[in-house]
Amino acid sequence: MKKGKKQLLLFSTGLATGVALICYRRYKKELPNRLLENVKQELSVLGKIDSSWIDCTLQPYHDGEQTFKGYRGGITIIKNDQPIYYEFFVDAKSRSLITLNEVDQPKYNKV
Repeated sequence: MKKGKKQLLLFSTGLATGVALICYRRYKKELPNRLLENVKQELSVLGKIDSSWIDCTLQPYHDGEQTFKGYRGGITIIKNDQPIYYEFFVDAKSRSLITLNEVDQPKYNKV
């Protein structure tokens, strides 16, 4: 292979790898917020959503049979003029809501 073709091939491979890495990192950064939007849409049938949050750190969750990797979050829904606090875990791979538990107080302070 000629020197020019080899350099062009190496440059093209490096460029493609760089673009793919940038796209992957952007996807990983945006994924938790997309999942939160999905959860909010899914739970909007329960009442008016007052506030919500998601921890952007990928975490394991074990339900006794399976282990999932995903994100923990919380949501406050107004129902009958009263706030109801929920915490949830959403699976990153399937984008499914794995757990939804009503809690007495949220783990975050509304700003």
